[in-house]
Amino acid sequence: MGAEDWTILNEPTSRASTRTFLGVTRAKEGPFTWRRKEDKWHLERADFDELRVLGPSPNTGAQARPGLYLILHSQAPGEPNHWCLSVAHENEKGDTYQVTGDAEFMHYAHEKGVNRFQAEDFKTAYTMVKELFPDAEDLLKRVVDEEKPPSAPNRASISENCQGWCWRVLSRLAEQGIVTQGTLEDVKRMIEPV
Repeated sequence: MGAEDWTILNEPTSRASTRTFLGVTRAKEGPFTWRRKEDKWHLERADFDELRVLGPSPNTGAQARPGLYLILHSQAPGEPNHWCLSVAHENEKGDTYQVTGDAEFMHYAHEKGVNRFQAEDFKTAYTMVKELFPDAEDLLKRVVDEEKPPSAPNRASISENCQGWCWRVLSRLAEQGIVTQGTLEDVKRMIEPV
């Protein structure tokens, strides 16, 4: 499909996928991306690259952009699941954002090129965002860098672990419209007692 096969519209149709981020709404349909800051749509980009127009490669089955996943890993019996966030195509390698260590003094860890879906202790994964746009991924990176890992002066004072940290990160993303409030509420209900 090339440029001659498309009709350029002044605004997206109801079939377009939309996302609002920091007061700017973007809509994507076929090769077109529109942008709306106030009330009028503007064509931002028309990308007639064959691979993008035709969609993902049939060999990979992956979507065009990576998704944001909440991944749960099993721990020792009686221990709460370990949670981490992964930006990846489903069942593929990606970037992992997590806090690790003892709940009294956890530290932030970023791992690149890790397939969390294939880990030996993998329990399940939940889709937080189906397609993570680059500006939203940049915000995620800032948030995980800024969000303090859980810590406590002693074991008796522990009130949060990796699950609480992931929820705080997702809460900040929800404030910017990247994660839906419904998803955030579902995640909060999954938090296990520390």
